[in-house]
Amino acid sequence: MIVLEPIDTKFKRIGFAIKTILSLFLGFSAASIILTVTFKLTSHKLPISLCLPYVDPSGHVVLIAVLVWFVFWSALLVSTSMAAMHVILVYKFLESKKKVPSATKPDHSKAALITQLVLITSTNIICWTSVNIIYLVIMFLQRYPPALTTWSTAVVMPISSLVNPCIFIAFAVRKHLKEKH
Repeated sequence: MIVLEPIDTKFKRIGFAIKTILSLFLGFSAASIILTVTFKLTSHKLPISLCLPYVDPSGHVVLIAVLVWFVFWSALLVSTSMAAMHVILVYKFLESKKKVPSATKPDHSKAALITQLVLITSTNIICWTSVNIIYLVIMFLQRYPPALTTWSTAVVMPISSLVNPCIFIAFAVRKHLKEKH
């Protein structure tokens, strides 16, 4: 399905956006509170500083190990799902372009869409997978440099959050400039 009038979709309605954002905020806040209270009730002292939430150098806190494995597998599942959905999106776009030729401009190239999706997917996979692998490896090491976790958490992890908006802006500017000429 191609949306010819995106302004009229329910995703652009203020009420829908506010309900969705509020639901996500409340859901994640509730999950965070439940996790924090559970951890506080089961462990009387924090094993490490709050800067390194997924690393337990003592190896005695089961909840942290479970959390590391959960984050690893969920990030892997999300990255794989995102890549699959992007492939399906391109396939459906090409399929609908054949059915409704008036839906896109004749000079509209699928290369820009594919490039944008590949860049977004690859930054996500590179950032999250590398950090999660570091966390998993640290669980099994006797000693590790603390700077490794600090740099991976503070530098590598947020790269996709910094790069993806730049990708969106670059493609939007490119599209705008192309439409002007």
